[in-house]
Amino acid sequence: MVAPPPPLTATFWTSFWRNKIPHNAHNVWRRLLINELPSGLHLHSIIPDMVELLCLVCGTGLEASQRLLFSCPKKLERYHYAFVRENQAFKLRTVLAAVDLVITQVCAQLAEKKSRLDY
Repeated sequence: MVAPPPPLTATFWTSFWRNKIPHNAHNVWRRLLINELPSGLHLHSIIPDMVELLCLVCGTGLEASQRLLFSCPKKLERYHYAFVRENQAFKLRTVLAAVDLVITQVCAQLAEKKSRLDY
């Protein structure tokens, strides 16, 4: 079963939508924050008879949001190729560490805001 979405306040959403990033990026981040990315894990919880849990790209692991976006080994190969082809520095561990750090910081900020609201 997919975890319930974190409690996000109206203030959070107001600041979220004011960020100057492309609409497509907003959409992906919004779906990630409310656990509604169309990953195999999420879709299987809605329609289990029609959707497999395994990653459709590599078939080796559960397709949760993180794997859907960036941790599938075959997708990482493609990302690496794209960055190398464009002559950009790409270090997988650095990118994953940065993404994990951002997710951790967002979760900490949400927990802090929630604790302030609980008082």
